[in-house]
Amino acid sequence: MVEVGSCLPCGHVYGLSCIRRWIQPHLISAKCPQCNANCALKDVRKLYASPVVINDEDLHKKVQSLEAEIGSLKTERADLLHIQDSLLKIQDNLLKELSNLEEHELAVEGARLFDMNVSYQNLILARRISGMGGIHMLNKINMINTHENEDIQLPPGTKAVKDLKISPCGRLTLLASLGKKLSILSMGSNNIVTTCDLRVPAWSCAWDLNSPHCIYAGLQNGMLLVFDMRHTINPLQSIVGLTAQPIHTIHSLVHNPILGHDAQKLLTASSLGPCVWSTSSGERPFPVPGLDNQGICTSLAYGPLSDDILASYRPKYDTSIATVNLPSSNQGSSSVPGQGILGSQVLVKRVADSFYHKLGSTSAHLSYVQMVKSAIVNMENCCPLLAYADGVTHGLRLRELPSLTVNQNLKPHHHTILDVKYAHTQGIGMLGCASEDKFQLFSAKMS
Repeated sequence: MVEVGSCLPCGHVYGLSCIRRWIQPHLISAKCPQCNANCALKDVRKLYASPVVINDEDLHKKVQSLEAEIGSLKTERADLLHIQDSLLKIQDNLLKELSNLEEHELAVEGARLFDMNVSYQNLILARRISGMGGIHMLNKINMINTHENEDIQLPPGTKAVKDLKISPCGRLTLLASLGKKLSILSMGSNNIVTTCDLRVPAWSCAWDLNSPHCIYAGLQNGMLLVFDMRHTINPLQSIVGLTAQPIHTIHSLVHNPILGHDAQKLLTASSLGPCVWSTSSGERPFPVPGLDNQGICTSLAYGPLSDDILASYRPKYDTSIATVNLPSSNQGSSSVPGQGILGSQVLVKRVADSFYHKLGSTSAHLSYVQMVKSAIVNMENCCPLLAYADGVTHGLRLRELPSLTVNQNLKPHHHTILDVKYAHTQGIGMLGCASEDKFQLFSAKMS
């Protein structure tokens, strides 16, 4: 507490409480301690006024608000530290899972693309055997024992298979081919059970994840066909796209009623970029926001569990753009590097029915001429990963999402990796990649 000053009639200055204690015992004969001049309590004069306290309600409320905000920030900081600890644990789990990857390698001739079903342990591989004009065929492989495989001859006129998808039930395989055909193969009999003749070649196909009877075909002219196997082999819908460029990728979006997702939504990609289709309305698609003017879209990966979407782009063709070659000092004996080009990869998350949030982008070495597939790896208790082919080293790279940092480089191939797929079931996840002369299968038990 600050002492209040006071003055006696003689002019000498003292603390108010002190001089009062001095005068009190000598009320009649009190004198100044310094000059002995007579004085009384009534003669003491305050030199400074006592502090006045004003009750400011607005200021009091502001103080309370700031105190509450400080408490909230402390709680938020504690929550962030907890989240950070959780992310570090997730990262440790991820590194542990990746270190336990088991690799199986199979020599193949003319491999182009594949699909696999972990639940039924089967894998189907499309190949082009060199020779007079090339022979297109399929290979069915047992994922438990990759040396157990069967050759499947395709009907005349099928030509090159541009896309294939094993059904969720594992008993059928959908084939899209340049022979203007959409075919369904029985995995039990190895025979084509249904063929839909198309007006133009098919570049992509997909099963609907929400309806077992619905299938889709993406055409060379940018149109999308919708089929229902219960009714007819003819398409129920033919929807015009945003461009006449081929639809090279189709993903059926997972129905999530909590987020308001439509059960009949498709995600596709052409060289223009990713588009979202609503087959229930039959309207033309809309481009995924935030991906305008990125270049030529060469790959589109989708993670159904995390709703992550990653599009890869290479620059538009330009003679002034230099391709990238791996320096000879970095070449391994098992890798023959090839031309690649510096492109970009853009990550987007689907957060609502028609709302997509761009999370980030990064540069990547992509194939200069080929449209190479990529995949998103969703492992339990781990961050999602992007698996894609490096256009320079011919190796498979893994990037953590959403940071897009390179996590691991897997064993390279002699030739460009053309297809990458990920599939999982309870307790196990499998990542596969195929190049012209080799098929690799990586498996990990998920905790």
